[in-house]
Amino acid sequence: MRFAGMHFVNPPTIVNVVLPIVKTMMGKKLRHRFYIHSGQKDEVLEGLSKFGLGTKGLLPVVFGGNLEFE
Repeated sequence: MRFAGMHFVNPPTIVNVVLPIVKTMMGKKLRHRFYIHSGQKDEVLEGLSKFGLGTKGLLPVVFGGNLEFE
């Protein structure tokens, strides 16, 4: 199984600071597989939908989806 990508949704500030530094130490292919989505719920859903992840059935309620955890 290959690593397809990692999406951060409204991450803490430390991720916005550390991730660009860590990405400089990664290979080109791996570097382009990390994504940060931040902003209003609609903006985040729009950004995730570009990767096929913006449907409400795949997202938790806190991000505007229908997925509930017990």
